[in-house]
Amino acid sequence: MDAVGAGILSFVSNQMMKITVFCIQLFDGFTGF
Repeated sequence: MDAVGAGILSFVSNQMMKITVFCIQLFDGFTGF
């Protein structure tokens, strides 16, 4: 894999992690009522 591909893969996985954490927090907020 080239450096550009690795950079894109790193960026995508980073964004996926943020979205996942956000969704979990949102879900916790809904179930917390």
